[in-house]
Amino acid sequence: MKTILLISLSLLCATNIMAQTEMPDSIKTQNLNEVVVEGQLQTVKPAVSTYLPGNNQKKSAQDAIDLLSQMGIPQIQVNPVSYSVLTLNGQPVSIYIDMQPASQEQLEALRPEDVKKVEYLVYPTDPRYQHKPYVVNFKLRRYEFGGYSKLTGRGNIMAGSGSGLAYGKLSYKRMTYDMIVSDKYTDRHNQGTDRTQIFRFPAADGTMKEVIRENKIGYSRLQQNNLGISFRAIYGTDKMSISNILSLDATNRPRLNSNGTVTFTPKIYQTSDYISTSSSNVIYPTWTGNFYFDLGRNFQLNTVTKLQYQKTKSKSLYQGAGETAINTNASDEAAMGQIMLQVNKAINERNVVDLQGYYIFNNDKVKYSGSTISIERFHQLAYGAMAGYTFQAEKFYGRFEGGLIGERNEINGMSVSDAVPLFRGCLIMNVNIREPI
Repeated sequence: MKTILLISLSLLCATNIMAQTEMPDSIKTQNLNEVVVEGQLQTVKPAVSTYLPGNNQKKSAQDAIDLLSQMGIPQIQVNPVSYSVLTLNGQPVSIYIDMQPASQEQLEALRPEDVKKVEYLVYPTDPRYQHKPYVVNFKLRRYEFGGYSKLTGRGNIMAGSGSGLAYGKLSYKRMTYDMIVSDKYTDRHNQGTDRTQIFRFPAADGTMKEVIRENKIGYSRLQQNNLGISFRAIYGTDKMSISNILSLDATNRPRLNSNGTVTFTPKIYQTSDYISTSSSNVIYPTWTGNFYFDLGRNFQLNTVTKLQYQKTKSKSLYQGAGETAINTNASDEAAMGQIMLQVNKAINERNVVDLQGYYIFNNDKVKYSGSTISIERFHQLAYGAMAGYTFQAEKFYGRFEGGLIGERNEINGMSVSDAVPLFRGCLIMNVNIREPI
């Protein structure tokens, strides 16, 4: 009998570093007698459903995904292990915090006690959601002044992996600053799988000759470390929101080694041993900007910009018994940028029209040295312009949009371009059938 011991280590710490003063609402209030309402912790409509997390859920949850898992929102399925959120039919759900796109690190750093409500939106019209079809938005309490820090760490000895995160947040009036430092490591043996390849060749008599190549791994090891640092500044009012993020990500993989045997059936070659080694490192700084403006007269403008530089170096060596070694050194330099713009006009509470456009470029240069020497250059462009119309009612939602999208790809001076029209639509009806008890 084999006994398997699985050890999972986790550490979670949240500390207030400053006294927090909650920002008062701008709506006038009036004292009323206490009213107790039961069963009203959710409001469900075709385009948006609102859920209020309970105090016990917020106290026991460790982060945003854990809170979603405990709330049990019926339209989504949450996997706290893989950190994924999907619709019931398996479509990905985009996660936002106060209408700002949220990374996995920001979701891990979220303080559940600050969550006022959770919204689930289907094809939302607000341009800040960038036409994502399914969205979960965490609405947080706003503070005049304050902040907190949070440390998390997770490790899995059997899987040979772990991660750590340090987060700090500070709010002052309409400004919010936060910083994240994260690290993920992997040190894993027996990485990879055995492979079987089947080759079929036509013979002179019209039959097919079959050759089977089997690659069996005897030993392997993967070592990898990921480091991420990001700083974000957000300025927000009721009429505008400006967010700038500077981040630096680096991945170092000093070792991905393996050895094993290669056999052929029939034995056209003798069984031989092989050795494979590789290493790589990647670094890419990124700037991301999100700019939202309420222009008045029911016009809204949202712009998303991104600039990124990436540098990669890698080495690999493969050698079979009695064979010439295949040595490959590669370096890759890439620059990417994008801008996406959307303008909304609300005709009334039920009808919204919008215009959107985007432009993306990517320039890439790859150098190979070693057994093969070459230089490859890639240039990619993508663009599009769309017009859309949205109709919302109490039990009905409809969305239609159409436009033109195109792209251009160039490899070593040879290019190909394409542009196609695009049209898509969505209709949702909310049917609520109640039977008397």
